[in-house]
Amino acid sequence: MRRIIWVVMMALLTLCLSIPVMADDEPVAQIGDTEYASIEEAVSAAKDGDTVKLIADAVMRLGLTVENKSITLDLNDHGLAVKYSSVGVRVIKVQSGGNLTVTDNAETKTVHSIEIGGYNGESDNDKELVRAWIPASGKAGLTILNVTGGYIAGGIGSGLILGDIGSGYGKGGGGVLVDNGGRFTMNGGTICACTTYSDRSGGGVFVADGGSFTMNDGSIRDNTVYGNGGGVFVDNGGSFTMNGGSITGNTAKSFVGGVFVNGNGTFRVSGNPTITGNHQGETENNVYLEPDKKITVSGALEDDARIGVTMATPGVITDGLSGNLPEGKIAGDIFISDTTDYVVAMTSAGEAGLEEPTAYPLWVGGTRVTNANAYNILKDGKVSYTCATTGDDPTPATLTLNGATITGYDYDNGVYASVQYSGDDPFVIELNGENVIGKDDDEHLYSGILVDKDTAPAPLLTIRGSGTLEAKGYENGIKNEHGDILFTGGITNSAGGSYGIKAGDGSVTVRRGDVTAGGSSKAIEGTVKNYAIGIGWDNVEGTGDGTVIEIDKTGRPLSYLKIHFIPKTEVTIGYEDRSVTYSPDGITIPVNGMFTIPEGAGDATYSVTGITGEGSVSNNKLTVTKCGTFTVTVKTAETKTHEPGEASATLTVNKADPVPATVTANNRIFDGTQKPLVIVDGSALSGGTMQYALGENASMAPTTGWSTEIPEKTEEGTYYVWYKVVGNEVYNDTEAKCIEVVIAGKSDGPGPEFDDNIRTIRFNISTRDENQKPIIVELTTVKRVIYNSKKHVSIYNKLNKSSVQDVSVSMDSVSGNNVILSYAVPKIKFKNNKNATPSGNTIPDKKKPYFILGFKADKTATKEQKKLIRLINKELKTQPVYFDIEPADLTKAAVTAKVNPAKQKITKVTATINGITMKLSKKDFTAEFADGKVFIVGKRNFRNRQEVK
Repeated sequence: MRRIIWVVMMALLTLCLSIPVMADDEPVAQIGDTEYASIEEAVSAAKDGDTVKLIADAVMRLGLTVENKSITLDLNDHGLAVKYSSVGVRVIKVQSGGNLTVTDNAETKTVHSIEIGGYNGESDNDKELVRAWIPASGKAGLTILNVTGGYIAGGIGSGLILGDIGSGYGKGGGGVLVDNGGRFTMNGGTICACTTYSDRSGGGVFVADGGSFTMNDGSIRDNTVYGNGGGVFVDNGGSFTMNGGSITGNTAKSFVGGVFVNGNGTFRVSGNPTITGNHQGETENNVYLEPDKKITVSGALEDDARIGVTMATPGVITDGLSGNLPEGKIAGDIFISDTTDYVVAMTSAGEAGLEEPTAYPLWVGGTRVTNANAYNILKDGKVSYTCATTGDDPTPATLTLNGATITGYDYDNGVYASVQYSGDDPFVIELNGENVIGKDDDEHLYSGILVDKDTAPAPLLTIRGSGTLEAKGYENGIKNEHGDILFTGGITNSAGGSYGIKAGDGSVTVRRGDVTAGGSSKAIEGTVKNYAIGIGWDNVEGTGDGTVIEIDKTGRPLSYLKIHFIPKTEVTIGYEDRSVTYSPDGITIPVNGMFTIPEGAGDATYSVTGITGEGSVSNNKLTVTKCGTFTVTVKTAETKTHEPGEASATLTVNKADPVPATVTANNRIFDGTQKPLVIVDGSALSGGTMQYALGENASMAPTTGWSTEIPEKTEEGTYYVWYKVVGNEVYNDTEAKCIEVVIAGKSDGPGPEFDDNIRTIRFNISTRDENQKPIIVELTTVKRVIYNSKKHVSIYNKLNKSSVQDVSVSMDSVSGNNVILSYAVPKIKFKNNKNATPSGNTIPDKKKPYFILGFKADKTATKEQKKLIRLINKELKTQPVYFDIEPADLTKAAVTAKVNPAKQKITKVTATINGITMKLSKKDFTAEFADGKVFIVGKRNFRNRQEVK
């Protein structure tokens, strides 16, 4: 039954494409130097990476299939087609894992004339014809399709016959089907005269879900489809990238003649693609975009790129166009609406969009400005227009000039100026670079710039910017007959046959900028509100000294043939970021040297804005509540000769270092009560909060236990009180410091107390009289002495004559007088510590050397005082002062010894240190023999190394 249906289908074919067939014994393709009789055989034999090159036209019955390998097909100026008897077969199918690149690398390309004609009903199976099934009715004469270079032709994509299934559209692809997982790249050649059967899609190329098609060059033309996409159909999930080449002359019987992208398929363009001249019936239909579908611009477009677009509903048609347009081009130069119902305009984000055509009330160089050309009116990249906006922040209609020359006009259509505006919104001309508008030698060009409103008030015309403007007209340079003209920047020179600037019943305001006007009747017609001092001349040349025109902000008429309003001096304020330290009295701004204000500028006012810091300003003084950074802004007032000025600098306010409170040790004798260990005088504290903690020693501050409470203790002992200042938002923290505090035991003898200087010793000696204060004895002494062999006692005083000094005794409780005492160290005792103790080792006091301090009265002492001194000496005998012994340094000694070199033995070693000679024990040294020399190395009571003399 299916065979009968197919025969009926063949009877309906109406066009054919005839190509001569090579004889069976002639090769048609080659791989390297190997030739093949058929293209099918060559492709089947090709390995991954091979290039199959046609060397003759190839005609197939079943078409080519490429899968699981990557090959290149070089058409080489030849044709690849399917036979007439194989109608219903596409030319190429790229399946999963297949990667096909088509090129046409022939050095010379031939124009191939392909015959296309109506089917006459006669059997021609024996003619081995190639047929292109292009729908037609009735008989027709032969026509010729001329194709230059290699081509792929005659395929019929027929999902019904071949069993292909698409996502609602049916897999077609008369020329090429790129199936799921396949990749097809077209670098040359032409896909033409292909079609699809029934409702199949993709007359030239069908890209299925998961397929990828990249077109860099070549042509897809004169294909026909019964479904969608006469040139290319991209199914849901497929990908089409077009970097060059053309898609043109394709038709669709159902829908979309050029390119159709279904669902979430993607279409990317860059380079120089052309998609034009494709039709659905009589309607041009190139690229069809469903709602919210966009063409992705993946790279820079070139000047000759052209893409026609049809949308289901008007909207944005590109994604990524901004920055990828050729220089001097607008969106409408590349993208074209397929229908006159819409135009291509540039969106505010720089993308292309389809919009209903809108004409704006502005003519530039005789060209009416519309939403299609507003982005680049004269197509030179130098003139653009933006419409006025309303709302909370309204903007005026603005014509932006970037080094433009505009001299044209359209006199026949009532356009008498090179820039003519007839809108109701305020109109601004923004100047950048050097600009020229109008000319003065054409009697039909009445004005260079014209605001064309016959009734008052006309909208305000503002000229501003940083560029220059030369405005010229046969009658007026610039004219706003019934409205005001305002200059706020730039350099303008406006000249006309009658008036340089004409405001009629309006006013001309020169607020900023440099403005010169000249005319044979008047320089300016209309009242002038000049904010800058000007000079006027009574002749158009402006020779002579002129007359100074004072500032007049209220407006007045001026009768001069030429006027030059000299711009005010621009005020440039120098600035320097500064860093200061917090002061509780406040910081006067500007900080000295922060700003440099030029002479002649107006009065300066300052303001401060906190960035990370916080504070308030009054009378130019910044009171900081949180240190950090601030922006200091200075503004100078406008004067007759100077513009207002403004500058900002960063002021960094750093935290100040606080001064701690004064902390002294509260040393005392145990009395059974709990009292603070230190006495704090807070009058010196400049900021932050004092905190205290008890430590284990005087060398390492505690990490916990800090509090604002002063530690208190009762029991006798030595305490290490640490204190610091904890800063705040304006003051730093301080390093912790330690103070030693002693609570001495209550006994008959004095109790030693040590302050911060460990060499200073204080004694509190009770007088045993409750009516008299304790006697305070202070002295400074050495902490340790050098080892001097076993004769410590006899040698000590000789070596350390000033080891005990600076003794003062306060005896104001005795008869109200101080007594000057002499003192002596009567003896030094050694207990068990007969060997030196290196510094840092801990040895109980009872095992350390010590001395007894004694006093005697001088000749002026009274009897009562002498009695008291005896009492003091008695008590001092029970309170010895201990000290450490340091090992002696042999590098500072002269060492002699008896040596037996043969046995390497040393006996009778002596060392002379500070003039004292002492005998060394064998436990005090070791001997070294090296390079014929003998060295003594100290041990125990001696340190370092010395050569034996």
